[in-house]
Amino acid sequence: MRVFLLLIIICSFTPFVKAQEVEIIQRISKQQPIPFIDADSKKVVRVKFPLCIKLNNKVNEVVSLISAAYYGYGDYFDNSRKKWHRILGLYQCPSDTLCRSIEFADIKPDGNQDFMIYTEHILYNNFKYNNLFNDFIPPSIQEDTLIRINPMNLPVTEKKCLRTMLEGDSLRIGLYSDKMRYFIHLPVDVNMILP
Repeated sequence: MRVFLLLIIICSFTPFVKAQEVEIIQRISKQQPIPFIDADSKKVVRVKFPLCIKLNNKVNEVVSLISAAYYGYGDYFDNSRKKWHRILGLYQCPSDTLCRSIEFADIKPDGNQDFMIYTEHILYNNFKYNNLFNDFIPPSIQEDTLIRINPMNLPVTEKKCLRTMLEGDSLRIGLYSDKMRYFIHLPVDVNMILP
């Protein structure tokens, strides 16, 4: 009985110990947030935020990044509150300006790789944020469009709204090796996205 109980305890904590051997570090993003403007309502209905991370593999085996999930305003049907949702845009970034879309990535032993994730903050029914960027929306807009916003050029009120949108958000990375599959959580540092 004692042996069985000890086995359960070891199995329960092994993924946590293993996860500490892969380090995730959030980096300052040089990309800009991208609001999506709805032509009919002339309002912001989505905002994409660039989240840059570095994965350091400290073990002597290949570790694969196989999934990413994000906790934030990402639900199309109920975006009045934050939920976990799967990230669709995962990019491998060998440099700050060169990125390519990927579904998974292998990180060699004692290696590291840079990745970028565009979060998808859905604001269709979130009236708290719908009126952002009114000064940037052309009155003559005819089609749904994306615009890039430099946070440094925003009024204090709008910049504060963007920061509030990100506060309390979290990233969950799914990793796989020959021995096991596990997840690592990373609370989002707003200052790395909106300096």
